[in-house]
Amino acid sequence: MTYIGSEPNHGLFHQQTFTGNGSTTSYTLDQYVADGTGILVTVGNIIQEEGSTKSYVASGNTLTFDSAPPNGDTVVIRFLGRAIDTKDAYLRTTKFKYVATASQTLFDSADFNSRILSYTAGDIDVFLNGVRLDETDFTATNGTSVTLASAADSNDEIIISANNTVQLADVVPASGGTFGGNVAMNGTLTMNGTTPFIKSKSNLSTNHSITAGFNNMVIGPFTIDSAVTLTIDSGATLTIV
Repeated sequence: MTYIGSEPNHGLFHQQTFTGNGSTTSYTLDQYVADGTGILVTVGNIIQEEGSTKSYVASGNTLTFDSAPPNGDTVVIRFLGRAIDTKDAYLRTTKFKYVATASQTLFDSADFNSRILSYTAGDIDVFLNGVRLDETDFTATNGTSVTLASAADSNDEIIISANNTVQLADVVPASGGTFGGNVAMNGTLTMNGTTPFIKSKSNLSTNHSITAGFNNMVIGPFTIDSAVTLTIDSGATLTIV
């Protein structure tokens, strides 16, 4: 069938290829999977069976074979699905728009909206005038630039869609959980629990400064460990109750 522009390729599965050496059983995947059911693995064009007592298992970005693929055999992994590498993360897609000049192939730095191009290699889609390009139609390996295999025409629109896994630091569940560091609030703290108790340590074990303009409170009795300094700036208040 004849197409205007590149042939549509939606529905193609991302794949990764290794060559067996007869000894290696563990391989690093370039995408994350929840388990082995998220990939289709062939060794020497023979489909392998997934499972802990079968040919292979997979989790995260690690593929482990029960026995090493033979030396010289081609191992092909087709990704049927993809998982985020940690439960404390989410997938964010950022789109970068460029308007090409005549014969332009390199797209980097600030885009049309002044966003600086940044991506994870192997985790982007590139569109030329609305048509998704095949991975062979561009090079994107350094995380900061994309180079087209064929030069764009003047005023062609290039959209680079970058998928980034964002880690959520210091996340606690809606019920329970513990913060490991300082917590700052810009609003009002309201506690609706069934017990009206506030717990605090009875000693200061690290150096601490109370800055000017802030009132601080601690529940006594209260001691300061040896070699530990509590600094109260002028204009600050500490109340022991």
